[in-house]
Amino acid sequence: MEPESRFVRLVDKALPLISNIAGPGKKVMAEDYGIYTQEQLDANEDRFSKKLRERFPDENLDFLHQVRDVLALKFSDQMALEMA
Repeated sequence: MEPESRFVRLVDKALPLISNIAGPGKKVMAEDYGIYTQEQLDANEDRFSKKLRERFPDENLDFLHQVRDVLALKFSDQMALEMA
């Protein structure tokens, strides 16, 4: 796969996270993924992040992984407040 294609594909994988932060994240997590607790969310995120890093290991994509990690942390913090 070409570098540009890999970049676009990884960005595409981050878009749902961005929309969950901006929208009804708690509802989406429960209805679409069966995630109801902070522990479930964190475990799911850990697995997904690892999978993305394995699938897109290119060093030039590290910054996108870092951006996605920051977004995932923001979403986790937001969900913690909503679940409390």
